[in-house]
Amino acid sequence: MTGEARLSPVPAVEPPPDCELFPAQWQGRLDWQKVFGNRNPVEVEIGTGKGKFLIEAARRHVEINYLGVEWSLKWLRFAKGRIQRAGLRNVRLVRSEAIHLLTTYFPENSVGALHVYFPDPWPKRRHARRRLIRPETVECLARCLIPAGTLVVATDSIEFHRETLKVFRSGEPLRLQWSRETSGESLPRTHFEAKYLAEGRRIYTAEFRKP
Repeated sequence: MTGEARLSPVPAVEPPPDCELFPAQWQGRLDWQKVFGNRNPVEVEIGTGKGKFLIEAARRHVEINYLGVEWSLKWLRFAKGRIQRAGLRNVRLVRSEAIHLLTTYFPENSVGALHVYFPDPWPKRRHARRRLIRPETVECLARCLIPAGTLVVATDSIEFHRETLKVFRSGEPLRLQWSRETSGESLPRTHFEAKYLAEGRRIYTAEFRKP
């Protein structure tokens, strides 16, 4: 005995994987088990922005895998840095146009929820075809959801909210579950929501479910 305390070896901590995915490397439909390394349920946020929702959701629900879809390279890099620093293993990011991604690469009946928070409302009539949610895209959004899967849409634009409700008025292929208006008492899900609530704006949220 030398009297010196023996230190237990510190186990190596495997660093989190690179969270960015690259569609150019894919062939055919995605295999979620290969993407995340497990069989956990998958949820997708379209329009990740700075990554606030993804980070908070992934921390609260480690049993769920989250994929963030963002077209802006600036915001994708910002969100990626935050996610990597947080050490989250159940989040992936991809830079892509959303409808193309869902149509080309997402397996049918494979996503538990789609989250769409504060998309560009494209208020002018001549720009309506650029909206994410419009009659031509509802089948694509519904196709990738599992039975009983949900689409949650939030916006500060009452016009966009009304148009979204109108798109799904028939109940096919997604049925309205609830629609509500909230103000400062709600928990901000995104950077934009926190900003809008601080400005006193109303937030309109609706949830739709696949039969």
